[in-house]
Amino acid sequence: MSVILNAAGVSANDPILKGLSGELVIGSSTFDTATFADAWLDTAATIPGTNSIKASVSPAATVVTAGIGTGTYSDTTKAYTISTTTGLTVGDYLYMQQASLPAGFYKILTIVNATSVTLTTNPLDGGGNKTGISYQVAWRYAATYGTAPIVSSVTGQINYLKARLTDGAAQNGDLAESFFVRDAPVGSAYVSIGAVNYTGSIIATLTPAFNLLSAWANKGGVSHVQLANHSVQASNSFRWGDTTTTEKTISAAIASGFNLVAGDGIKYGRLLLKSKTNGLTIGVDIDVTVDTTGPTVLFFVAGA
Repeated sequence: MSVILNAAGVSANDPILKGLSGELVIGSSTFDTATFADAWLDTAATIPGTNSIKASVSPAATVVTAGIGTGTYSDTTKAYTISTTTGLTVGDYLYMQQASLPAGFYKILTIVNATSVTLTTNPLDGGGNKTGISYQVAWRYAATYGTAPIVSSVTGQINYLKARLTDGAAQNGDLAESFFVRDAPVGSAYVSIGAVNYTGSIIATLTPAFNLLSAWANKGGVSHVQLANHSVQASNSFRWGDTTTTEKTISAAIASGFNLVAGDGIKYGRLLLKSKTNGLTIGVDIDVTVDTTGPTVLFFVAGA
């Protein structure tokens, strides 16, 4: 099984793009973790591993708050009550399950008080009050793919996220899962504008097609893109097909294509690549020269 980002990362041919950001979340479905023993990021599947990330997780590895069937939900306040919120911060995760609550990781939106939180996505909204919720904190690691300890290469590098959790009887639960990270390709294999290289090319239309990582099935984990000013030229002549520059899903942006500011000449802009809406970005400066007309023909007649 692979630790994928927006469906990307399963192989060297369908990798995660170097430079994207993501959260690697570690938890337990049995709600019985007593000790977060350790977690690692390296390029071998063996446990224990190297490059421990234990000191960099949130909440701290010492926070193991859990309850089996003891959590509750108020449909009035939209808050989930657990034993304590000590050590938790906004953006942390809980792994939860109940008859009406699909088992999974749920992100904390707010810390309401010492025992209650709200969630960014509330699957019980409108369903009435609930009891009997099982929960345990999960631990997140903020990753930039291709930045140590995560490794990237031009052909795609395998990495492993590994963890060891221990229960109250000192029994270990181990898991190692892989993901591939790859450097961005060059030229139109990375970003294509009108089917040509995204920088330095000449095109003959103000409405060129757009594509990103055309050979990577899941676009390297990029889920959203936005247009902005070129980092050097401080201007942007690129618009989406609907003439906006705002964030779009990658599929919508590809379907839209570009609508460049009118007139021949060099057009500058910048693509912001994200792994979630309003997320952290990779910036890619883009420029093309638009030439929509042929040469202007002149005649001159001289005596002979």
